[in-house]
Amino acid sequence: MTFEQKKARAIALMDSKKMWRSNYAPPLLRILWRLG
Repeated sequence: MTFEQKKARAIALMDSKKMWRSNYAPPLLRILWRLG
């Protein structure tokens, strides 16, 4: 399982638990993910 697959699975899990997106994927972290 690649990092991207693990990240997508973890984000889907947290989203299904109704967590705020800013708690599990804050804007700065999302920018860093895009940059690699």
